[in-house]
Amino acid sequence: MGQFQFLRCAMCGDRIGVYEPIWLESADGTFHRSSYLNLGDYPGHDPSRLWHLDCLIPQSGPST
Repeated sequence: MGQFQFLRCAMCGDRIGVYEPIWLESADGTFHRSSYLNLGDYPGHDPSRLWHLDCLIPQSGPST
């Protein structure tokens, strides 16, 4: 059985839950509302650029 690695919020450092909504920052600096389960929709995403919804208020206006 493979080892599961928890994702962590870039702001608070707490674990990101599987069903929890998050902000994901793309390489071009835009933000997307997503979740752990939908990260496959963003190939090449940087796991260090994820935030809980309440930990980040994107300045550039998030895309959805």
